[in-house]
Formats: sequence, structure tokens, C-alpha cells
Amino acid sequence: MLNIPNENLPSLRFIKGVGEAREKILNSLGIFTIEDLIFYFPYKYYDRTTVLRISQAYSLVSSGLNEEVTFIGKIKSVRKVQTYRRQFLEIVLFDKTGFLKVIFFEGINYFQKIFLQDLLVAFSGKIQQGTDGSPVLIHPTFDIIKEQEGFDFQNTNKIVPRYSLRGISQAKTKAFGSHTLRNIIQNALSKYLSSVRETLPDYILKKFGLIGLIRAIKNLHNPENQEMLKKAQHRMKFEEIFYYQLLAALNRSMVKKFDESIVYKKVGENARFFIENKLPFELTEDQKKVIREIFNDFKSGYPMNRLLQGDVGSGKTLVALITALISVDNGFQVALMAPTEILAFQHYNYFTHLLKDIPVNVGLLTSSTPNNIRRKYLEMAETGQLHILIGTHALIEEDVQFKNLGYVIIDEQHRFGVIQRAKLKIKGRNPHLLVMTATPIPRTLALTIYSDLDVSFIKTMPKNRKPIRTHVITPEKRNSLYDFIRSEIQKGNQAYIIYPLIEESEKMDLEDVISNYNKLKNEIFTDISVGMLHGKLSSDEKEEIMSKFIKGEIQILVSTSVIEVGIDNPNATVIVIEEAQRFGLSQLHQLRGRVGRSDKQSYCILVSDIEIDDSRPLRQIFDLNSQKSIARERLKAMKKFSDGFKIAEIDFKLRGPGDIFGTRQSGIPEFKFVDIFADQELIELIREFTFKLVEEDPDLQKNEHQILREVIKYRYSYKEFLSNIA
Repeated sequence: MLNIPNENLPSLRFIKGVGEAREKILNSLGIFTIEDLIFYFPYKYYDRTTVLRISQAYSLVSSGLNEEVTFIGKIKSVRKVQTYRRQFLEIVLFDKTGFLKVIFFEGINYFQKIFLQDLLVAFSGKIQQGTDGSPVLIHPTFDIIKEQEGFDFQNTNKIVPRYSLRGISQAKTKAFGSHTLRNIIQNALSKYLSSVRETLPDYILKKFGLIGLIRAIKNLHNPENQEMLKKAQHRMKFEEIFYYQLLAALNRSMVKKFDESIVYKKVGENARFFIENKLPFELTEDQKKVIREIFNDFKSGYPMNRLLQGDVGSGKTLVALITALISVDNGFQVALMAPTEILAFQHYNYFTHLLKDIPVNVGLLTSSTPNNIRRKYLEMAETGQLHILIGTHALIEEDVQFKNLGYVIIDEQHRFGVIQRAKLKIKGRNPHLLVMTATPIPRTLALTIYSDLDVSFIKTMPKNRKPIRTHVITPEKRNSLYDFIRSEIQKGNQAYIIYPLIEESEKMDLEDVISNYNKLKNEIFTDISVGMLHGKLSSDEKEEIMSKFIKGEIQILVSTSVIEVGIDNPNATVIVIEEAQRFGLSQLHQLRGRVGRSDKQSYCILVSDIEIDDSRPLRQIFDLNSQKSIARERLKAMKKFSDGFKIAEIDFKLRGPGDIFGTRQSGIPEFKFVDIFADQELIELIREFTFKLVEEDPDLQKNEHQILREVIKYRYSYKEFLSNIA
């Protein structure tokens, strides 16, 4: 944060080396101001503090030294090598003292294009012994040295920053590389770094042993050594977590106001009758614990803001139903909002089926609800005759009014934006809020993203459930697969066959779904009832097909991922996912959750032309350019793990939380320095500190907290954060 407001800062062209053309290139990187430039940090570093001659590599092999070193030389040759087990890329690097092999097992085609003969490159990694006893580098980091550096190696014997050029076309990177950006940033730092103001109070810097902001910025761009680089990264990591948690604590402080009118005084007759007589299965200990937590919130007089996480099939909806009955018994209405019509229909059918002998009125409101029924439900909701209203986004339309809305439930909450959730809440005076998700989130991530919510977990499955057996097969084995499906149908069970429907090629994909449906129906399973479901069907058609499938009139349902959430058919024991490599990991796990919903043995069959090698362990991907590698890791994870929380952790590592939850509306923080998993202890430490800080100074009025008020107003005023900071 600079001393002078953004509008008074000189433009980027005041920086040496920036003209009109380069300013446009910087803009494409998201750099529009001098402040943006100073805070555009490297995404990785090359430690060239130990640059060796290639001849020294042989002594490293014999000494067994396990430290990262750098070799700089020219590429002599590049070739693909095929062994009986696998293919790899072999690069031979040379300098005046010798030759060194560099091996890449992943991203072979990509690296073959960029590593050309006579290219000057710095490779950094731990030297290993090759099969012939000679030294070799396997998947090292690398830096292509531009002609400007020549053979003087001005960036050797130091830690060299590498800046992301994502957003710049490949043609432009030839004229504007990381080296150019490095020089421009150095020019900006020399002139404007002293204008940067500290963003944390002195007592916090001292308490947590943090270096000052200016020194941190300086070392991020020009590390003095590895120790100072780590201190600089830790300082920025602390600040990212601190302000995110501080805003969450302020939001929570604002919301948590005592309100006598929302106090629930009893469990009630309807809820007790349901628990004693109508439970579809015995509640698990986790379900009982969550119901107690919610009821305690109901009794507290403070509006509940709770996230309920549960793996697919863990019984979240039953918890929602029981707590909805408690709300109705206390004289309040309930609104349950789902992201899709299919899921809304499913909830409505579930609620009405289980509550058919209980005097509770349940309605369903979606965009396709007929006008006469819509008018009826609107009138009943406004007069209080309708106790529970289930629906989609239609619930937040202006003409939907409640007499006494006291409990809002939002399912698959990450599919709704902050504003949509707020629009439903304001239809009540100060209603309790329960947001549910079947996309498991590791505890640390939940504490980070949902710091202003209390978090509940349902991890145990109902007692009668058997683990789903997951297999990965190649397309050549489809005939055997079809025989297996037929055998399951003959036992009286049902099956799903899922095809991908990806937005970029939606028309082509939909045609593929329809053509495969016709083939399965008319050529493969001619004596079996086959139905089809996809998002382009009308609401009435979807509801009819779902109803027939649940009743058993359709034995095989061919569908797109539209059934990812929403269909609960205990009789379905097989789900086949075609072209499984095209689905995300969490999506695959959600689809798998459509089976295994009874005491029958269930199966998930992933069909993919990507073969997996069970002998190789799950590992970090070192070439994110290789989509095939990522897909292979997803398939291996699906086969190896059934725990949704473990699946989610792997998915977050492969893709990052932002990609999983979608766009900015999900509220995922855009951390540059924080590792959600590695920094778990630090996140919890800072969370505890910030929440205590706000408890003691809820308006940040203390003198030492003025800097916090200024940073929040300056940095976050444009964000969708509700805060009690004036």
C-alpha cells in the first residue's frame, strides 16, 4: 500500500523501460499501476548460489551429496527414448568441461518443443546416478537464459526470481520475457519502494517475529539468501491469512447479535413423533451430534450461521428435515434452496414422503412451477399456512414473501453467490442459516473459507452401507462390462451410464449422449428398459424420467452429469462413467455417490483410454502442462480412496480450490503465499488471534488498530465483504 492514493500515482510509463507497447503487455498481466508492479511477486526462484561445472557432477554422484545444484550450459541433443516399460525425453547438456544427461518422464512433447539444440539453459536439481552409473538430473527446474545475459551469467551465484508471464501471447514473450519484467520491476523498486507503508501494527510484528513490509518486498524480488527469502514469504503468508480472518471475525461479530424473537424453546411434537416413528434408518452418532449443535444454536438467541459438511450419502438431508421440523414446531417457517430443479424435486419428494402422516405443509417452487400452483404457494407462504417451501433460485424472487421465516437451508451452497444467499435471508427477520455441501472440504480449508461460520461434519455413513467397489477399465472391455450390467439387472438392480457434457463442446457432446443412448437401447440392451436424462429436457420430462427410474420402470438410466446431485435410488448398484478422464475428481466422487445408498454391494466403473499403473504411488504432478498426467492421478485416486475428504484434498492439490468451487462468487480467497494444507497450524493460530482481537475491540477503535482500519478501507472496500468498519 503506497502513501499516495492510486489516482495520484504516476502511470506505468514513468518507470524506466516501459513504453506504450510494454504498458499494454503489463496490463495483460493484470498490472495497471506502480503498486501492482511492486506487488507482482515471483512465482518461483532458481537457486543459482551453487553453480557447478558439469565435470563436478561425477564427484557429486560418488560423494552422495543430496543438495540442489545448478548447471549452466548449451543443449547438445534432444531425443525421445522408448524402453520396454515407458517413454522418456533425454536431453544432453554440455559446457567446456563435459556432458550431463537431463531426463523428463512427463510433458515429453511440451519439453521437446521448448528445448532446442544450442539453447542456453540453467538446470537446477539434485544430481542422481543413472542406470549406467553416470550423473543425471531428473525433472529439474530450469531457466532459459536469454541472449541479454550472454555468457557473463549476471544472474548466477544468487537466487534468481522467475515471474509469471501467463496472459501474454507466446509471440510477445519472445520480445518480453521474464528477464525484461525483472528489469522493469527493479526500476520500479529503486524509485518507489520507500513509499510503501507498513500494514501491520508494531505489536503484531513483534509478537509473531515478522519482518517489516518493505524488507519483505525487497527480499521477495531480490533475496539476500534462502533464510531471508523464507522470512519474507512467511511475512506475506501471515498477512494474507490475518486480513482474511480479521474480515471474517468482523463479519461474525456484526451478525452475532442477540435476538429474543428467534429463540426456539422446544423440540416439539412433530419432531419427536418423526424421530420415534418415522426414521428411515437409525441416526449415526455424527448426525445426532450435528442435530444437537443446531438445536443449541436455535436455543441461544443468536442467529445460527452453520456449515454442514457431509460426504455423499451420509444423511445431511435427514438432518435438514429433522431440524426443519423443530423450526416448524416453534412456529417458524422454513425455506430450503437447491441449485437445480432435479435436486429441488428430490428434496421435495423426500420431505413429502417422510412427512405424509405429519401435519406439516410442504411446497415446491421452481421456474417451471405452473402459475396456478405458484400463486397458491405464494399465498400460503405469506399467510403462514405453508410450513416448508423448497425451491431453486425462484425462492429469492421479490414476490415470494413469508409470514415468519425463521430457518433458511441452502444445499450445495458453493453454487450460490453471497448476494443470492443474502436475498433469501432477508425474507425473514433474522433467520437461522444452515448451508450444506456434499463437496467435502478439509478442515483447514473450511476454517479458512468459512471462518465466519460454525462448521459441522458428518463423516460416518449409515450402518448398513457397504463400500463401493471402484474399477478403471479401458474401452476394449465394454462387452464384458455390458454383461456385468445385465447380470446386475437380472438380480433386480438398476444402473446408471454417464457420458460427459462439457460446455465448450456442448452440442457435440449432447449428440454423443443421444447416439450412445440409441445404441444401448436398440442394439445392446434390447430386452431392458433404458431411459435418458440430460439438462436440455423440460422440467416435466426430467421429473417423469426420474420418477420412472426410482419406481424401477427404467432399469438403465443414460445421463449426463446432471445427476451428479439429486437422484437418490437405493436400488441402483452400478454406475458407469464413460470418458472418465474428462471429469474432475470431486465430480467423479459425487457421481459415484449415486450408488451405494442401500445395503446392496455397489460398483463404480470408470471407462477411460488412460491406463493407470497401480505399482506407481500417487504423487505430486511435476508438469501441470500434462493434462493426461493429471487425469491419470484422478483415476488412481478414485480407485484407491473412497473417503470424500481425502478425495477433496487430492483434488485441491491438483486443481486448487478456486477451480473446484468455480468463480469469485464462491468466496475462495486468492492466496498467493498460503498453502492451505501445509500451513494448517499457522491458519488456526492466526484465526484464534484475530477472533480474540475483534472480541476485545469489535470496532477497531484502539490506537494500535488504526492501521488495520485504514488497510481494510483501502484494500477491501471494493470487495463483497460485509463489515462493521465505517
